[in-house]
Amino acid sequence: KDILVTDNCSDQVIPNTVTTTPFGGTEGAIALLGLPSVSTTTDGSGAVRFLYGHHSSILSPAPNSVAPDAEKTAAATQEMQGQVVGFFFSMGQKITVTNPVVVK
Repeated sequence: KDILVTDNCSDQVIPNTVTTTPFGGTEGAIALLGLPSVSTTTDGSGAVRFLYGHHSSILSPAPNSVAPDAEKTAAATQEMQGQVVGFFFSMGQKITVTNPVVVK
């Protein structure tokens, strides 16, 4: 399977971890799928953990209380969208990281 998962600053929409279940939240899904953490351009599947942005950043660069810095949130949005497009066009064979400043 070809999988790209993004992990953002935790919020109440999709929390990164859930204390009541090991597979709850984004981190639980990443663990269940056995995905490696990705911070540079990588062949195959993986999880990209973002330092900036929020769970809506993939669609909107608007800052919010979780990610109040407009410039960093916009940079995260651009990186997320680029990764999804690149992953799609590579038919799930490559995750392309173009701005390593916004990823862990």
